[in-house]
Amino acid sequence: MRWSFKTTAILILLFWVSPVIAQTSIHGFVRNEKGDALPFATIKLKKDSAGPARQFAIASSDGFYKITCSSACAPSFLEASAIGYTTRMVRVNDEGTDLEIDLSLTALTGLLPGVIVKSDPP
Repeated sequence: MRWSFKTTAILILLFWVSPVIAQTSIHGFVRNEKGDALPFATIKLKKDSAGPARQFAIASSDGFYKITCSSACAPSFLEASAIGYTTRMVRVNDEGTDLEIDLSLTALTGLLPGVIVKSDPP
């Protein structure tokens, strides 16, 4: 069977475009209970709640994050954590190609009020 230029071009185009079409992204903002941005929070995408991270991202200074998956991100779990805040896990069920999921973390309570360092004069 002889391949024409047109057939070859169509096949190359299909193989070149298909990975771009298959990509899925999850993005949003990480905020505290007051609505303030939580900069540099860690966001992990996990296959199950106890498993290792498949993908991860660090939120920007305004709390924005974006995770891109080469295939469908769902079903999976999105885990957000930041120092001084409780870790939050959200189930991702939607199979969409562009998911927006905003996360809100609550401050930890019961922390020590502070540390006082004293020195005796020599």
